[in-house]
This record gives sequence, C-alpha cells and structure tokens, in this order.
Amino acid sequence: MKRIGKKNLNPLNNKYILWLIFLLFSFLNVDIYMHFNYLFGGQDLQFHLQRIDELYNNICHGNLFPYIATYNFNQLGSAVMSMYPKLPLYFFAIIRLAVKQPIISYYIAIWMSTFICMIISYYCYLSINKLDKLGGILFAVAYSLSGLCATYYFLMADLGISFSLIFLPLVYAGFYHLIKSGHYKMMTIGIILVSLSHLINAIIVLISLIVLLLTNLRTMNLKKYIHLGVSFILSILSTSSFWIPAFYFGHHVNMSAPFVFNLNGINLITMFENGLSNGVLYGISLIPILGLILGVIFYKGASRASKQAFWLSVGLIIVSSSLFPWIVFQNSIIKYLQFPWRLLIIPQLLFTYIFSESFSKLLKKIKYPDFQKILIILTFLTLIVLSQNSQLKRINFEMPSPEINSQLSPNISFPYKDGIAWYKITNIYEYQNLMDFNGVMDYLPKTSTQMFDTIATHNAILNNGKTIPTRTYSYGKYLTINFKLNKKAQYIDLPFFIYNKKDYRVIINGKHSLFELGQNNLLRLKKLNRGNYSIKITFYNSIMSVIILTMSILGGIGIFIPNKILKRRTE
Repeated sequence: MKRIGKKNLNPLNNKYILWLIFLLFSFLNVDIYMHFNYLFGGQDLQFHLQRIDELYNNICHGNLFPYIATYNFNQLGSAVMSMYPKLPLYFFAIIRLAVKQPIISYYIAIWMSTFICMIISYYCYLSINKLDKLGGILFAVAYSLSGLCATYYFLMADLGISFSLIFLPLVYAGFYHLIKSGHYKMMTIGIILVSLSHLINAIIVLISLIVLLLTNLRTMNLKKYIHLGVSFILSILSTSSFWIPAFYFGHHVNMSAPFVFNLNGINLITMFENGLSNGVLYGISLIPILGLILGVIFYKGASRASKQAFWLSVGLIIVSSSLFPWIVFQNSIIKYLQFPWRLLIIPQLLFTYIFSESFSKLLKKIKYPDFQKILIILTFLTLIVLSQNSQLKRINFEMPSPEINSQLSPNISFPYKDGIAWYKITNIYEYQNLMDFNGVMDYLPKTSTQMFDTIATHNAILNNGKTIPTRTYSYGKYLTINFKLNKKAQYIDLPFFIYNKKDYRVIINGKHSLFELGQNNLLRLKKLNRGNYSIKITFYNSIMSVIILTMSILGGIGIFIPNKILKRRTE
C-alpha cells in the first residue's frame, strides 16, 4: 500500500481544492452586490455596459467582430467599438450569452475575472518562489481582492483597466524570467493581454519594463535580446485586432478625442490616510502600504529583483503625486494619461508581492504551529473583511440614489453626487433606459459635435435645414433606417456616420444605390421623391479582416510553438 505522507494530507497540495478555495474567495468580491442584484452607478458604467451590449447583440446576430456601433451609442455607426481594446467585452458578453440576464451576468463576469486573477497571481508568484505556497495564496487573495481593484470595478466601472490588472502578474513575473533565464513567453502573453484590455495601462507597463531593463543591462546577452525582439514582434502581431482598426478609422476621419482632464498628481498624505483606513479611491490600498513598510524593514535581505520592484514602486508613487510638476506636460501628448494616479497600478502589484513574500517568511519563523495557524487565519479573515468593507462603503453611498426609471435624452441624464455617478439600475427596464441615449462623443467625426443632439436622437436633416424623425433597427451585420418624406427632397443626411465611403453598401427599398458623404460625415442620399423609405446600410471591409486574422494566427502560432522547436532552429 502506498504510504500517505504529511504533504499529501495538506489540502492545499491538491490544485483542485485550491482552485475551489480561490473560487469562493473570488465570490466574496461580489457577494453583496449579487445579493441586491442592482447595478450601482459607476463613472464609466454606461459606456462599458453599452460596449458589452453592442458586442453581445452582434454575436447573437452572427457578427463576431463588429467594427462600428449599430445597437448602442445612439446607433450612429460610431467607430468607438474599434478605438478601444475589446478583450474584456468578449469575456463579459460570453458570460451574458450563458446567463442571459444582463445585471446578474455582469457580476458573475466580475466574479470569474477575479477568480482568473487569483489563479494567474498564484502561479506567477510560485514561478519565482517555487516552495512558498502560503505566500502565493496570500499574494493571490490580497491582490485580487484589493481596494484598488474594487475601485476600478465598482467606482470607476472601467472594465478595461480592471481586466488589465488580471494580467500584470504575468508581465512582471515574465520579465523576471527573461532576465533570469531568457524565457520570454510569459511576459509576451502578459503584454498582449494587457494591450488587448487597456491601451494606456499597456503603455504604462511598457515604460516601467524599459526602466527595469535599463537597470538589468549587465545581465543581458545576445540570446535575451533576440527573445526580447521576438516578444515585440509577437506582441505586434497578436494585438493587430485592436491597433489596425484604430489606425484605419483614425486615419480616414478627423475624430473628436476623449475629454482630457487637467493633469494633477495625487496628494500623498491623503492617499496614505485613505489606504490605512481602507477608504481607497484612487491610491494604493492597505496591503501595499504594509508591503512598503516591510520592504523597508527587510530591505537588506531582499533579493535583487525585490529591491528593483521596491524602488520602481517608490519612484512611481512619487511621480504620480503632486510633488511631480505635471502642469508642465499639460499641453503635451502625456495629457492623455489624464490621471497620474493610474501609475499606481504597478506599486499596488509590486508592494503586494513584497508584502506576501516578507509576511510569509515571518510566519514561517514562528516556532509554535498553533499560533502560526491562528495568524494565517486572521490574515485571510482581515483580507475578507477589507473586501466586504469596500463593497459596503460603495453600496451605502449608492443605495439612496434614484433609479433610472425613464429614458435618457440630451436633457435628461443620470445624476452625480460629490462628483461621482449616483444612480442605480434595479431591473431590466431600467437597464434598457441606460442603453438608450449616450452623450459620449468620443471618436465621432469632429465636424458633427455641434449637431450631436439632433443626430443622436435619430433625426435626419433635409436640404432646407429642417429635420424629420427616423427609426433605426440593427441586425448585426447591417442596419436599416426607416423614414417618411412628405415631399420631394433634393438631399437628406441620415443619422449615420461614414468614416470611409468605400466600406459601406447602401440599399434603398431593396435596390442598390449610390450615396454621398454629407455634412458632418453623415450618409447623404440625393433626389428622393415623396414616400416611405427603408435604407439598409452595411459596413464591409474584408481586406482589413483578412489582415487582422492572418496576423493574429501568426502571433498565436509564435506564442504556442514549443520552446524546444525554436531552440533546435536557432542552434
């Protein structure tokens, strides 16, 4: 009979039990929200819900890769679907396809993404500290349930940033392995997934990697430089589904850029006060602050990698603060960073790692096993309490807010309180109200902004300047605009934007027809007689789709080719 050792009796040695524990811990990130089954107003909640809804409806109608918005964003054919990475949208849309109900599916998707974050964080930690399972679990739970993650999911409701945080451990653990042994695929996969989630975060990550690379030049050799180049090429190929459409649409039309806020660094005293009280808004949370303290205490005995992580994090905290002269860069391209506290995603990660590594070593030095177990239990209970407290603070703020019980319009929007979106969605009817009018003008033709309210409320513009109402119906790969003319019109500009004329096909009452580019880049039809009209509009660019598919396949092949095959070819 096979002897059962003590290691085999430890349930944490069974990966399936460990995954189940992570699944339960992840549920604690959304359990209170799911209890109410309400959507609470987040700064970007409407924007991202409409993106999810757009992709979901397109998938339901067989259009897996929509370039323009035809169900949401006022059904104007906006290029907003191509100007932002879509990886998080596919995840949320697939969950909704399985669950159907949009409110509960939103929280299930956050639950599952938190679970994935824990799994990735745990194994990335173990790839560096192979024998420290306790530290890995601590890191996975502390990072995934952190106050900053809660802020991005529930206060900002920025799915791009939130989703990119899942893959940061892959990037920095991968960079560690590149420097240590020349292995590059973990870092490459991390960079690709971050880039397909949030562009600005990807840029922040790449800049931080350049800084780390400069501090490790002595350890680099030809093989590592070659692998770094391969990583760059694979990243370009694998992210083509974002940057090719974004470049294509941006090249053909002068677009209205997203609103740019003044660059203001965060107040460090306020950040640390909020972090220590678990009142995180935009700064690092309690555990990373403890990681900073432990990093100072155990600095002498820390590894070279941990020291570099420490100083990179300290530097980014200082740069993100009001100590840095951000006003100097207000009129430069750096203004698109918008909020310097976005840099704090990296100290949040790295100081959580330092905390987990240091605290795990401290626990293992305790000679009394029972006392050690009590401290471990108390530590994880503290992490749970902090997570629950973050949820309750957010819910208590939003619970008295009004419901969106009527359709939104240019004159009726959701309210704000203390500069924070303040409303709630309690049922499917209110959810549909949130899916109606959207005042976001990002990446619309710049010439259209003055007429936005008229166009966004589905009014066509006649040659005499008068407007008539239209009805728009989307079917995934095409949409129809219906209207009635009471008399002959020299021309009519329909509420639908054209970015590059050759990509669109127009059918009028069942017959193919020519069209022109009207004022404000609207679709213009000429010489229409009195009567009822149904205009079918299709966006079609097979060349771009083939290029993206080819590059993505090549990138995927490069990622998944076994290292042994590559090694043989380079020898």
